[in-house]
Amino acid sequence: MPDRGKIISDFEHEVFKAHSEGWDFVDLTTEDAKKILELLKGQPEIVRCKDCKFNSGKCNGLYLQFVTCYKTGSPHKEDWFCADGERQ
Repeated sequence: MPDRGKIISDFEHEVFKAHSEGWDFVDLTTEDAKKILELLKGQPEIVRCKDCKFNSGKCNGLYLQFVTCYKTGSPHKEDWFCADGERQ
């Protein structure tokens, strides 16, 4: 995989340049776009508790705004995420 830091830095530079010149688009080569896509595809999917298959539903009492995780048994806010999350 290409160097993550360099890809991000190059893309940030292009976005900054486009913004400072008032453009509504970023000028990228096909090769740069492929590198960015490769980097994005390598990122793990983030699954929030509200969308996780281990979500047992709303808690009771003081934890009403939370859901309980079947995997850990812990209450979490619906927008929380963890490494063990799996989409329903």
